[in-house]
Amino acid sequence: MKPDRIQCIYLVAGFVFLLLLAATLFDFTYWTFYEENWSVLGLGVLFVAAMVLLSYYGREHYSRDVQSASMMDPISGLPNSVLYERILSAEIERARRMARNLTLVYLDVDYFYRYNQQYGRRAGDGVLDAVGELIRKNTRSYDHGFRMGSDEFAVVYPETTKDQAKSISERVLDSFLKDYKGTLGLSMGIAEWAEGDDADILLKKATTAMNQARRRGGNRITGYVERGELIPGAKKTSV
Repeated sequence: MKPDRIQCIYLVAGFVFLLLLAATLFDFTYWTFYEENWSVLGLGVLFVAAMVLLSYYGREHYSRDVQSASMMDPISGLPNSVLYERILSAEIERARRMARNLTLVYLDVDYFYRYNQQYGRRAGDGVLDAVGELIRKNTRSYDHGFRMGSDEFAVVYPETTKDQAKSISERVLDSFLKDYKGTLGLSMGIAEWAEGDDADILLKKATTAMNQARRRGGNRITGYVERGELIPGAKKTSV
């Protein structure tokens, strides 16, 4: 039921109750209101006031739930891109202020369109759910994973270097290939925040690295450098 309708029901019920209470306490024969009934009427007024407050806070709670739901991707179980830029900008400001490391990983599911065409949308949703679960299992309480749209994801790692993010990304890739090797892969790009980078610049670096991984055949991890070099020791598995 919509919050406006719920609020209206609360208000109408409260005022009807108050009118019935007043009608019970007031002697219309002699147009007299006995003093001993004032306390009862006062309690009735307090009851109605409570109903009004409940309707207001119920509406506020409903609005917060709707807003929170709109920022979550129901398939992967991760926040969506609506929340991404806000959190990344806050983490960049924190890294700048406290002189800490910050790394962004951007990943894409290789051959996802082909997989969807062959096995159907439900199976494709299962892949997205599996990636979301892997991200949750391989992030700390202060890391942030997002589904950015279609088959693309981003992970923000505060207080983490590019090499540390690479180690985590390798675990994600290895776990993913246990279920999907020979069918799907992950192209992953890693970019470490540098002084002067804002959210857009850092995202561009990470997506550039991810696209380099895809151009090299996919299913690998590439770190962003000016020459687009592969991180030493990065893995490549044919699909």
